[in-house]
Formats: sequence, structure tokens, C-alpha cells
Amino acid sequence: MKSAIILLVMMTIFSTLKLEAGRWFLEDEWSLEQYYKFKRNYEELQNSKSKYQLLADTTARKFDVIIYDITLDWYELLLSDSTEKEKRFWNGKNDIKLVVKEDNLDKITLDAIGLEFLTISVDGDLLQTTPQIVDDVVDIPLVTGVKAGDTVRIEIEYVYKNKENMGFFLFYKDEVINKANNYKIEEQVAYTVNSPNYARYWLPSNDRPRDKAKVSMTIIVPENFTAVSNGYLDEVLNIDNENEGEVGKKIFKWKDDVQIATYLVNATASVYKQYLGKFKSPNIKDSIELQYYVWESDYNGKDFKAERKLRKTPEMLEFFSKKFIDYPFCKYGQAVVYPFIYGAMENQTMTTLHRHLILQTAPSETTIAHEIAHQWFGDLVTAISWDDIWFKEGAATWSEALWTLEATQDTNKYYSYMQEEAVAYKKNEKIFTKPIYGNAPELIFTTDYVPLTYNKASWVYHQLRILLGEELLFNILKELLEEYKFKNVDASIIVNFFKEKTKDMELEVSLDKFFEQWLYKAGHPQYEINTNLIKKTDSTMDVHVTLTQIQSGENVSEVFETPAFICFYDGYKPIDMKRVLNNQKTQEFYFEDMPNITRVNIDLARTLCENKKLMVKSISEKECKLNVYPNPAMQSDLLYISNLEENIKKEDIQVFNILGNKLDVNITNLSNSAVLDISNLKDGAYYIFVAGKMLNFTVIR
Repeated sequence: MKSAIILLVMMTIFSTLKLEAGRWFLEDEWSLEQYYKFKRNYEELQNSKSKYQLLADTTARKFDVIIYDITLDWYELLLSDSTEKEKRFWNGKNDIKLVVKEDNLDKITLDAIGLEFLTISVDGDLLQTTPQIVDDVVDIPLVTGVKAGDTVRIEIEYVYKNKENMGFFLFYKDEVINKANNYKIEEQVAYTVNSPNYARYWLPSNDRPRDKAKVSMTIIVPENFTAVSNGYLDEVLNIDNENEGEVGKKIFKWKDDVQIATYLVNATASVYKQYLGKFKSPNIKDSIELQYYVWESDYNGKDFKAERKLRKTPEMLEFFSKKFIDYPFCKYGQAVVYPFIYGAMENQTMTTLHRHLILQTAPSETTIAHEIAHQWFGDLVTAISWDDIWFKEGAATWSEALWTLEATQDTNKYYSYMQEEAVAYKKNEKIFTKPIYGNAPELIFTTDYVPLTYNKASWVYHQLRILLGEELLFNILKELLEEYKFKNVDASIIVNFFKEKTKDMELEVSLDKFFEQWLYKAGHPQYEINTNLIKKTDSTMDVHVTLTQIQSGENVSEVFETPAFICFYDGYKPIDMKRVLNNQKTQEFYFEDMPNITRVNIDLARTLCENKKLMVKSISEKECKLNVYPNPAMQSDLLYISNLEENIKKEDIQVFNILGNKLDVNITNLSNSAVLDISNLKDGAYYIFVAGKMLNFTVIR
């Protein structure tokens, strides 16, 4: 999910709005009054309680939840004719099994907001005094003598009493949301959205990503409704109403036998049309079921066409199952809701999609791919805390580009997609001094910081692909997913994993340096590029390019060490591209016998950077000064001298150390340039005399 972001878009979605998973947006669907009411509630939360909740959520509590067995009674709720106040209330149960991690623990603290507790039992014993919420948590006392490793069962009966849509959302049939197009809510719909920390608004829980547990979900609804959740459908019960003529009940029992984070737990109910599909994961014998839940009118309607817009789901799942590892869950489902504050939300095995994604004209394909990729990055392997949201959102955003490459078989479209992500990041200069990792929790989910956790984070993966190569990167990612499946990771685990898998390899840039500059530090290279075009013949020239990194700012690397791709153009026509290692603040590169060109820049689709200042000068060979490169010669055995006069011979070139001693260096003459073998030279400063002219160079081993 491109999560917890409010985008105030004062236009219809068919203009420049790109529907991305989880960015919060105002389309033309909500009135300004509705939008600002929700925005105000959200900002009040973010600026007060949520700040401290998110800070606290980075720490582990002294217990681990093993199972949540949840029951939600939405029967009366969905038969009601109002979403106001008490009409929103419903009864719930949560039977929690947990393991204590510390001797003599005296209480279990659960997150909860807006819930009234009716009864609480601990290991079958009903508490005589029922604890209630204080400061957004409930403390449940334990008997004395509890030891680390003991299992505790807590049964809670409660009433949901939140009066606003937060965590739990309720909308009623026939309300017109989009007045311009007369789009209305076709059926009553209730659903949960928990990211980042809103499960506590409807479910008493240890609401933090690090504590993953198995979940069983029982949802009671009117008989004409369908209720969906994570995992597989274990049982459906039909119960006739004792009062003749009144609507009966239907009970849906879902189970997930693998661990799930609370922010990925979902319950959704509406009058749905269900249709099914299947796909094959490479190394799994049986096909895996696909489930789709849409309103009847949206399956193949005039404007909304779910069957067509979701048709590529099996192809995407099969692609990512090959690219990453086998699909790790029992099914993949998609439930469409409306209205929705996100573009989509990647609930484990049951993604929630905004209805606008199935509009026949909506650009929805990459958003659907984004949510599918989350089943591996975020759901299967989950960040320990929200500090590492970059891990899942960067991977899912990068996966949009991977799917674009797979769908089009056009490498240029992959790079163009990544360049668009770079443009989105570079639009907001305020974040150039902020790193991807380690920002204040209350800022992570704000509009300004999305370009870091989504767009720039996607470039961490993209540039790893360039640095390590396709095969090595995906091999490491596969091993990471296998090693930590159904577990949690953080930045240190990920970085150390990559370092361990490449410890015997020589890389252009060390992974310590790579992650330091791209993850833990801020900014990106900003280049001043000076180019001398030295005409040789009517059709060839030598090109001398000087790259200077001019970026500055707090926590910004003075020098980024990175592969850079120098592009050569004749007007707007691309002529050639050369890969170089840029690891100095000012660095010179020489390219001999190039076709005629008129300008040079750094490719913005392969290096996250800016070309801030470009200068080009055309000079003749006679005007050209002698140049020695690379200088300094870092771990290089060869040194080059360019722009020699034609009559210069090898004996005219002499090398001395700083003591004035002449050195024996093998020299190869190449018309107007020379190559010096400096493999026997140690660290230090040296001088070259060429026909009376002195040059100096430095060797660094």
C-alpha cells in the first residue's frame, strides 16, 4: 500500500491523477466538507496520539501473540438505515492466545481505542472488575507466578463505539458520492483498514508490525451479504431468523494458518458477486485459487468493468512467483469497495481495491501489480517497525516497473518507469536533506515523505540491480524471502544479509557505502558537467568529461560513490552511453575516437541524480592541453596521456618520483596518446615530463 498519504487533488481522476496504491486522495468523489472532516480527524490523530503510538510501536512488548480468534457481529449494523452514532455500534469478541516472555509479568497491555469492554477472562477465569481503556491501551492483570514461556489465554467481549470512520468504515447504499458522474454506493459496505496502526480502533490487539500471529475471523452478516477475510473460508453457516419474514443470518468463518501482522488483518462485507480464478506457482503442484468480490453492477457494467480490469491478476502472480519465490499463501483475493481513502491496501491474501481501479478508463494495472508484490514484501516478510516501511513500499513500487518490463518486453519502458519515480522524488526539495531511514515516526506517513519511502526507496532496489546485476540481485532477494518468511526484518538485518551474500565479491561500490549513502543518509548526486569536444577528423573526436558533484546539505554525502552512465548526443539523437565509476568529487573521464557529438549528460534513468549545470566547449587538437588520466590512479595499472603532438616519441616521455629519481615505466605510443604501465609504482606522487612540459599524477593502491 502506498500508505497514509493525503493528496488534495482538485481535479477529476481522469486528468493527471495517477491512481497509486494507498496514497490518500481527494477525487471528485468526496465533497470538500466530507474530505476536510476526515482530513481534520486524521491530522489530529497524527499530531497528537499517533505520534506517541508510533514511537511506542517501535518497541517490543513482553509477550508474543500466537492466535487471534475474532468474531464480529455485523448483522444489525448492515440492516440499519443509518451510519450515525449508535447505529454504527456492533459487538465483537477476541480470544487471544499468547506466550509470556518474562518471569513474573503482572499484566498484558493491548492497544485499543473507542471500545467498551463487557467481559474479560484470563485462562478461563472471569475478571470481577472489567478493565477499560486508559490512554489508548487496556491493561489486563495476570495472576502471580507467571513464567517466561507460559501460555496465557485472554477472552474479551466488547462493543465497538467509535463514531467516525477510522480503522472500521461503514457506508450505506444509494448515497451519491460522485455527483459529476452520478456514481453511488451500490450496496451497504463495511470494511476494516488497519495501516499503519488503526486495528486498535476496532480490535483489542498488540497492534504493531513486529508481533505476527495466526488469525481466525468469524463475521456475522445478513443472509444476502458476503463477508471476506484473510486466509481460507473454513465454514459458512446459514441461520434462519426466528421471526417470520425477517432476514436470516449468514456466518462466515475464515482462517489463516500462517502468521499475519495486525495492519494486514481484514474484514469486508457487502452484497457481492463472487467470481473465481486460479494461477500456477512454479514449484507448487496444485493451482492456487483467486477470489474476486465486486458489486453485480461492476462486473461488466457501463463504466466499471472488474472482469476486464482485473484480468491480468493471474499473470502477475505467476510472474512474481517466478521472480521472487513461490506464492506463499493459500489464496489471493481482491475485494472492491467504495468509497475508499486509499488506492488499494495489500491485506494478506485479501487485497482491498478502490472502485475507481476498475473504471474502464483507469490506469490501474501497476497499482494491482504493486499490491500483489506486497504479498512477498510486507506480508510474507514484514518490517519490525514503521522505520522500515521503505523495505516493503520501495520493493512494491519497484515491482511496478518490473511488471511493466514483463508486460511490454521493452527495457526502455522499465527505465522510463523508474525515471518517473525519480522525478516524483525530486519534485520536493524539502526532503533532499532527509534520509529514507530514521525519520521521526509522525512524519513517515505525511505527504512530504512519500517520495522517500516509495519513490526514492524503489531506487534502492533499482540501483542494486545495476550494481549487482539482475541474476545476483534476485538470487539474494529469493534467499532473503526464504530465510525470513513469516518473520520480521529491519534495515540492519537486510543490509547484513546482502553483505554476507557478497562478501567474497569485488563490487564497484561496497555495500557499506551503498546503503550508507542511499538509505541512512540523504540526498543524491547533483552534477556540474564540463565537456571538451576535441575535433580529430571530420567524423571523429575525443571527448573530455569532467564530473563535479556539487550537492550539499545536512546529512548529505559530499561524494556519492556510484556507477554513472555518461550519455553522448548529437542534438537530441542519442549516439552512445558509457558506464563509469564516479567516486570523487571532481573526476575526469576521457573517451577517444568518438563519433561527432554536441552534448553530454548523465542518464537519469540509471543513476538517481540531477544534471544541474552542463557546459560544452569545442576545441581543436592544437588548442588542447596535455591531459593525464585517471588522476589519481586508484587501483589502476595503466595511466593515459592524451593530446600528444604527432612527433612525440616514447623516449620523449619520462617519469620521476618526488625525489627526482627517473623510473623505468613501459610506454606504448598510440598516435596522439600514450599508455603508461604503472603497475610497479607504489602509493605516492609522481611527475611526467613530455618534451619539456611537466605533468603530475598520484597513485593510490
